[in-house]
Amino acid sequence: MTNYSGHWVDNNKNFFKKTLKSAIIISLSRNSTLEVLKGFVMLLVVMGHLTTGHIIFYENLWFENLKQAIYSFHMPLFFILSGIIFQIQSVQLISKIKTLSDFKMIYFNYIIQRSKRLLVPFLIIGFLITTAKYIFQMPPELGSPPLSLSVGLLRIFYETEHSSTRFIWFLFAFYILSITLLPIIIWFERYHKRQLALFCIFIIFSVLFLTSPYIPDILYLNRLGRHAIFFVIGLIIFYQFEKITDLSKKMLPISILMFAILISITVSYNFSSIARHSFMGLISFVLLLPLADYFTNYSKLALKIIAKYSFVIFLFNLPFIGLSKIFIMKSFGWSGIVFNYSIIFIYLAGIIGPILLKIFLLDKIPIIKCYTR
Repeated sequence: MTNYSGHWVDNNKNFFKKTLKSAIIISLSRNSTLEVLKGFVMLLVVMGHLTTGHIIFYENLWFENLKQAIYSFHMPLFFILSGIIFQIQSVQLISKIKTLSDFKMIYFNYIIQRSKRLLVPFLIIGFLITTAKYIFQMPPELGSPPLSLSVGLLRIFYETEHSSTRFIWFLFAFYILSITLLPIIIWFERYHKRQLALFCIFIIFSVLFLTSPYIPDILYLNRLGRHAIFFVIGLIIFYQFEKITDLSKKMLPISILMFAILISITVSYNFSSIARHSFMGLISFVLLLPLADYFTNYSKLALKIIAKYSFVIFLFNLPFIGLSKIFIMKSFGWSGIVFNYSIIFIYLAGIIGPILLKIFLLDKIPIIKCYTR
């Protein structure tokens, strides 16, 4: 008799090995420093998602301090890296443009590609999670459900600070930034006015940054206004990447000291301000840029693989975190002590779960594979 179950297991093992080998090859071919930093920042993002404000008991004060420290700098750092990576892609597109018709075709295709990559997942994930939270009436430990389904769906776009899925706000912000800035950058680049373009964009986004507390939370425009300036800083860094890397190595002791002082102030005094948040984002980049060279070869490879799957981790880490919490709540109950003992399991679920989902399910469905590349 044919052992179909064994055949199925062998096929999946081979498929996993091939996928992992492909991931390693792709990861090794990319910019080492940027991929390591991208993977490291994704680890911070998942760490910040492990709890909501409803389940921090006195037993979890250590994690509250850790989460506060992470949130004090990780999003500006994330936008800086995104700006650098965006500029790498922009340069590749610019090299293909010879005529106005080339520009129109390339930009049109770019909008379609960005819409598939960012906008469609933003809308689908927003709809699915909001609907699931309402139907199953998730407990506070998993994030409060919306008052009604219509209100929950509306808050994907309006009063977004109260959205059940505001964790994916970066997708929409990145979408707006990429499709808005690309034609500006291409136009100025063709006329050799790159510095003028970057200067003008920087001034405009500086105004948005300063006025961001007064921007309404519609389509995450308030968050976009607060963080877009760091995306532009990433564009600027791209052109001076080697010089900034060398400078950051020389400044490493000073960067460590300044970052430690700012983190201590943040944790000790619960001090939060846009200025401090912004400065810590810049310092964290200057600090982590040279530190990326201190990771071992194995840790670099692991971070690069996480970077390769960062998109699906970003999309699905909270659902997997939620599922792991449900399992723990059903098995052991829920308290601060239980969280302390299960945090590693929850954390790994948020990282490894999306990767396995991508490899064994999403990649086998062509249309979904296209939207989660």
